[in-house]
Amino acid sequence: MTVTAHFIDDSWKLHSRIISFKYVPCPHDAVTLTDTLSSCLSEWNIEDKISTVTVDNCTTNDAMIPLLKEKFNSNCFILKGKLLHMCCCAHILNLIVKDGLSVIGDSIDKIRDSVAYWLGTPKRYEKFEDTARSLEVTCTKKLSLDCQTRWNSTYLMLNIALLYNRVFEQLKLRDSRYVRYVPSEDDWIRAQKLCDKLEVFHEVTELFSGTKYPTANLFFPKMCQIKMRIKAWMTLDEPFIRDMATQMMSKFQKYWEEIHGLMTVAVVLDPRYKFMLIEYYFPTIYGNDQYEIEIEKVCKLCYELLEEYSSKFPNLRERSQQMDSVLASSQTQIDDLSNFDTYVRVAYGVENVKSELELYLEEKLIPRTDEFFDICNYWKVTGLKYC
Repeated sequence: MTVTAHFIDDSWKLHSRIISFKYVPCPHDAVTLTDTLSSCLSEWNIEDKISTVTVDNCTTNDAMIPLLKEKFNSNCFILKGKLLHMCCCAHILNLIVKDGLSVIGDSIDKIRDSVAYWLGTPKRYEKFEDTARSLEVTCTKKLSLDCQTRWNSTYLMLNIALLYNRVFEQLKLRDSRYVRYVPSEDDWIRAQKLCDKLEVFHEVTELFSGTKYPTANLFFPKMCQIKMRIKAWMTLDEPFIRDMATQMMSKFQKYWEEIHGLMTVAVVLDPRYKFMLIEYYFPTIYGNDQYEIEIEKVCKLCYELLEEYSSKFPNLRERSQQMDSVLASSQTQIDDLSNFDTYVRVAYGVENVKSELELYLEEKLIPRTDEFFDICNYWKVTGLKYC
């Protein structure tokens, strides 16, 4: 079992560190995995600092999370562990696309067999390159065979193979043993249309797979965009694309609720989006009857987190109250209208005093640009006024 810790240090720098790499004896059931993970957290003394545990999507991992909560005091986790389980977004994308790829599995198998044939021996690949040169097809990329458990490797295999479509066609005339592996014209057409559609998935998978830059605010808008694409594909005239999109949407819906809890909070804390991005996407995603309810859930979650944070760090509230006291004391010495200030506070009521979250949300969005936005640096600088 490999355990990787992602954290932000005191200088607001994002880190990713492997903190455990252990052999796990059989049986590889939920109890064994829980014992191994909990011992790692205890060794590092970080059991009360865990925001989420991100795992691949399998039944054993699902069963591990409740057992992990029982191992430690519920107050160790955010909202008593309500948000502890985070499905791996990259793995979810993998599962979604694999379901979609199954629709044209026969065509993919044909192209895979062709690639495997010409990569089978150095002599065959040399013949492949010679044929490409004779057809004036530049060999800028070498054929690659996919790993069938990683969908993006299948995408890359198809993308490269499509560059040499003419070469494969010519080779059936030069090698009689290859004839039974040759993809049909329909296979190539389907592969091309598939790659055009899956390019966005490949880009997002690459984004999610980084280690030095991906913060949670990046995930939600990308997942929304993908859902919108799939929804649009379901209305196209091409039957196999519609079938693919239907398969994808079924899988997407299965994991959507598990993805978007903390992801929506993260996007609220992105000063380029706040609630505006949620209000932009949710009507289309949920429909006019449901989207306001879903937005209210996000709002409620933000305030639940704020309330819990305030209760865990009462010294911050006390410090604020002390500052108010010092300010009031100084004003009594130099300001004859201090009684007026008291009158105003009573008139408006304590409940009308705005929280820092409300003040943050009322500020205008900062402009989006094509440049990389370092949200950690933003909160390092701007967040000082919310301390």
